Amino acid sequence: MKTHFKTFLLLFVVLSCVETVLATSESFSEELLIKPLPTGHVYSFFQFTTKWDVDPEETKLRHYNLFPTSVGEIIQKHSLRELHLSLTQSLWRTQKWGYPVRFAGPGAEVFATFYPHLNNDEIDSAWIGLVNSLSGLFCSSFNFVTLTNTIQPLWTFSPEGLNLGGTNASHQRYANLPREIVCTENLTPWKKLLPCESHSGLGELLNAKNMYDSNYHSLALDLRPICRDKKCQETSLELKLSLSLVSEPTVLHGNTYHGINADWSFKSIYGAHLFSSCPRAQVSKVYIDITSNLTSSTHWKLRPDPTAIFINQRGGSATHLALYDLNAVSSWPINVQASYTKKLTYGNVPPPLIHATRFVGGHGQAKGKLVTRIHNNYFSSDIDIVFLELVPWYCRVFLHTLTFRNSKNKPVGIDIPQKLYFRPGLDRQRPHHLELRLTLPADSVTEIEWEFQKGFLKWTEYPPDAHRGFDLGPAVISALLPVARNWTGTPRHVSTFDQRLVVKESSGAGGGGGFISKLKSLLGKTSTSPPEETEAKEEDSRSKKDN
Repeated sequence: MKTHFKTFLLLFVVLSCVETVLATSESFSEELLIKPLPTGHVYSFFQFTTKWDVDPEETKLRHYNLFPTSVGEIIQKHSLRELHLSLTQSLWRTQKWGYPVRFAGPGAEVFATFYPHLNNDEIDSAWIGLVNSLSGLFCSSFNFVTLTNTIQPLWTFSPEGLNLGGTNASHQRYANLPREIVCTENLTPWKKLLPCESHSGLGELLNAKNMYDSNYHSLALDLRPICRDKKCQETSLELKLSLSLVSEPTVLHGNTYHGINADWSFKSIYGAHLFSSCPRAQVSKVYIDITSNLTSSTHWKLRPDPTAIFINQRGGSATHLALYDLNAVSSWPINVQASYTKKLTYGNVPPPLIHATRFVGGHGQAKGKLVTRIHNNYFSSDIDIVFLELVPWYCRVFLHTLTFRNSKNKPVGIDIPQKLYFRPGLDRQRPHHLELRLTLPADSVTEIEWEFQKGFLKWTEYPPDAHRGFDLGPAVISALLPVARNWTGTPRHVSTFDQRLVVKESSGAGGGGGFISKLKSLLGKTSTSPPEETEAKEEDSRSKKDN
């Protein structure tokens, strides 16, 4: 009996040690970036990153600690390699606000990459199962994504993590639901994926009432495989949960009789003080972009004093960041405040390198045209872009009407046989898919236009509140920026802001090493009858700019 008892005890101790080692293979960080914008708005970007040192190709993921079990089950069930989704209300104004950290189109959008061992039919089946799972997980309408509004992008989207096993365009799927409304029933399940939820750490600032009083908000989830270390001999899973918020302190203060008061604080923007850091976070930091405090005539002072100030040089521009390390805070609660020395005055806003606007033209109830204007504000050279358009089947577009115009009458470089892909839609089966690569002449405006005819729908195919018309999903413009002007994102090989501060960007001929950005922009909204596509949205992926 004694021998058996000792054997059992030894086995128990060994298993306990194994569990301890597995539990330490996960890491979690929480970060908040706050950036005052030239228009008086304040941009907040919450980022919660979980890294799990496990082989992404494992058939069975076990021993969940910080990584959400529900997400892990979806990965295994649907043979998922990468996932990027967003739920966004309103439009990011690139022309006035610059580029956000993470770009998201209006409404809901989802992009997924599957493992290459699946054939095309299996990927379609996994895709439908995936969007239904996401619909239940986030209490959203992803279940309305079907093969009738799904495409396989060729050049616009590519894996953002490690591309193991030769994944190509046939393993990717993309769809959007521009009519999706984002509310608290989406925020609540999203917060439950955080290790500390909203009980401690930066999650305490995720107040639904203040969030949905903002000018812009976007929930996002990004899942990808990454290198475990610099040698990249082993891989890990990275899950990013991010929330973008644009608030307007000048409106929150109400009375502007004595001038525009742009002061802000945690309490005024998020409706709460911060009472603690997340005990499960290895990194818990708040970054405040103070660059405008040094370059503009309107100055403001931070209270309490930051832990440190960093200067981040990249792409020919320098960003000054004030750092608050929450793990080093000794006196709680904390309420970071910015007090302006004088009333806010609006000045010229430096335009981003690329931004775009869209609108629906034409007249009558039967026909129309889609017009996209892309502004290239870079004086030195042309910029190559990839333009993607996903048009619903009931908006019948005609490729022979596709035309390009330039404000300086310069030729728009496009090689049709090599750089243009068009797959016409089929009624109630698949959407229209246009993808082309072209060159934007320097310091000019390029206009892309093509005509469409509205399909005749059955009465059961009209959406609720049909008198307001239909919504067109965002178009996607991808570009590699030569310099980092108005650019806020992180390099693709970096997971957190904390890592970005120690990353040295390589500089190219133009002073920048090439910066990939995603932008989303909304098309002009027109009020028309139901058969008309009223709201068109344009979304820029990779280096895009929206208006």
